[in-house]
Amino acid sequence: MCKTLSQKIGVVHLQVQDIIEDFISRDSSFAARLIETMKFKGREIDDLNLIQLIGKRIERRDCRENGWVLEDFPKTRA
Repeated sequence: MCKTLSQKIGVVHLQVQDIIEDFISRDSSFAARLIETMKFKGREIDDLNLIQLIGKRIERRDCRENGWVLEDFPKTRA
């Protein structure tokens, strides 16, 4: 539904996995912590860090100007 909605009304279609991969590929201290947590310690990203990532992504110009829809969130009851 998110993909269809984004195409029909012109908003940015965001997917959690794409957001995570985008930030991991960047060279930053936040990305380094994510890589350590996810790859080296074998844990998934916690809800707080995921919310921070989503917040950083929706602050970008394309989301601010066009709006956005978010797919695959939340995945946990918390």
